[in-house]
Amino acid sequence: MDYKEYFLSINAKKQIEKAIKKYQNKRVVFYGAGEFFLALKDEFDLSDFNIVGIADKSFINIDSPVYDEKLQYNVISPLYIQALNPDIVLSTALKYCVIEEYFNKVLFKKIGYRFKYATLLDETFEQKLIKEWDSF
Repeated sequence: MDYKEYFLSINAKKQIEKAIKKYQNKRVVFYGAGEFFLALKDEFDLSDFNIVGIADKSFINIDSPVYDEKLQYNVISPLYIQALNPDIVLSTALKYCVIEEYFNKVLFKKIGYRFKYATLLDETFEQKLIKEWDSF
């Protein structure tokens, strides 16, 4: 997938700027450390977020924050997100519906508490597909 084209099609820059304003001075954890996050990180300046860590199931064995050279942020298992004391967890995964289902059906039950979460981008990949499908 050409992420640059996708970002342009949903005006991701404007959405990220809006999120930066909304979560200014908030402790933010990004959830999702895959290709999509790397594309976001490469394409946009995320430094105005107060990013306290990146959580992802691929870090399942990391129980306290560890700096990751590739991502250039501290990483942690989703099981230990609360240790970072975030104000918000923002999904930086391409398929938000999968993340939301994982949080609600697996993670929150496993850890015994809920945290506040949202998508980084207002228009998710799924929403864009639905909009395009509806336009046929």
